[in-house]
Amino acid sequence: MSCIVEYNIRKENTTMEKWLEMWKPRAVDARDGEPETSAYAACINTNNPERVLVFERYDHGMASIKLHSEREAHKTLIQTMFEKNVTKYQALPGLLFYDIPGYGWWSRPGKQRKDKDTILIVTVLRFEQPWMLDKYIQITTEFNKYVWENEPDTLIYSGGIATTDVKKGDYEIKKGDFISIFECTDQAALQKHADDPEHRDRLPTQFNRAGVKIKGVTQMYYRTTGIGFMNRTSSEAGRARM
Repeated sequence: MSCIVEYNIRKENTTMEKWLEMWKPRAVDARDGEPETSAYAACINTNNPERVLVFERYDHGMASIKLHSEREAHKTLIQTMFEKNVTKYQALPGLLFYDIPGYGWWSRPGKQRKDKDTILIVTVLRFEQPWMLDKYIQITTEFNKYVWENEPDTLIYSGGIATTDVKKGDYEIKKGDFISIFECTDQAALQKHADDPEHRDRLPTQFNRAGVKIKGVTQMYYRTTGIGFMNRTSSEAGRARM
């Protein structure tokens, strides 16, 4: 299970740098004390630099989230943030989604990576009929295999299904929406992905032929900060930075 939460900092009381420094001990504790937390990273919204996304992944769903929430460091973080009044509101409160079995990937084993200044894109899609979502997953599963083989700088290319409606905050997301997660090393890798004819031309043609109608609900762009870890396998490399 993945969970993403976006916060709008209270700029009259803090800066993004100070907010991240307050959050940093929690990331260190998650890395050192939560083996079931496979990702826990802070990412800055590139279109709104007063917003920070916390990207979380858990090996055993709600059971792992419960262990995470019960950590003393988690309680300390909440208390500190409250006392210092540094968070204005949650722009995206707790969007939870389960993995789609066999769909894409969340890491590239053996590839040395960094968790700073990579590009993370969260896209929310909606479909008119359930069969359209199923067909979309079928088509893009095959495309994901192509990306795996031809885009080594695409670090994450996966997604899941929203478990509940998000009724608060600035985003309108419904249960059953498809959540796409894409991470790449830099702008050049993003451009390569966007310009590939398989992505730009062939994929939309396949959707049209299959009768799949897609509504783009929202798309959010982020830059990883180097605080936290996007995948536990890279946390050892990031140990000296945190």
